[in-house]
Amino acid sequence: MLIPTGLTLLQYTANLEGRVVKEVQCEACNFPYVYLLLAESEGNAASVSPVGAERAASQARVIAQRRLNQALEQGNAYVPCPRCGHVATAMFAAARWVRYAWLKTLAIWALIVGSLLLLPAASVFSLMNDAHNVGFATIARVLWVGVAILIASAPLCLLTRWMLNQHYDPNSEPVDERMRLGAQLAVGKDQFRESQQR
Repeated sequence: MLIPTGLTLLQYTANLEGRVVKEVQCEACNFPYVYLLLAESEGNAASVSPVGAERAASQARVIAQRRLNQALEQGNAYVPCPRCGHVATAMFAAARWVRYAWLKTLAIWALIVGSLLLLPAASVFSLMNDAHNVGFATIARVLWVGVAILIASAPLCLLTRWMLNQHYDPNSEPVDERMRLGAQLAVGKDQFRESQQR
C-alpha cells in the first residue's frame, strides 16, 4: 500500500570539466610525446527535503569529482605519435569511438523523427477507420511504413557502427594523415618541458 507523504524529491546535478597532460612513449619508435586530455563528468544526488539539500549537492559534486578523476587517470584520446604516426594500443577504443560517429547521430535522429511520426500515423489511421476513405488508407500505410523504417533503422545504424569498428585498427589509416593529426594534437616531451620553463 502506498502512502502519500507530501515530500518532493529534490534532484541535484554537478557537472565538472578537467584536463590533464598525458605522457606517451610511442610503441613503434619510442618517441616520448605529450597531449592534453579533456574530460567531463556528471554527478547526481537527491534529497527528500530542503534540510538535506546542501548534503545532496555536496554528494553530487563528490561523485562528479570521482568520475572526473577516474576519466583523467584512465582515459586516453586518439592521438597518434607526431613523429611516426603510430597509434598506441591503449588509444584504439578512443579511435573506435570517434569513427563513424555520424551513424550514432543518425540513429538518434531516426528514433526522434520516427517517434514524432507516430502521432500523425495514428491520427490518420483512426480517420481511415472512421471514414473508410481510400485516400486516408494510403496516407496511413505510407506513414506507418515510414515510422517502421525509421525506428528499425536506429538499432541497425548502431549495429553497423559496432560491426565496422569491432576489428578496426587505426594504424591501417594512411601514415601521413596520422602524423598530421599527431602533430596537431601532441608535442614531443622535450619540447613540452622547454615551453613550461619559459
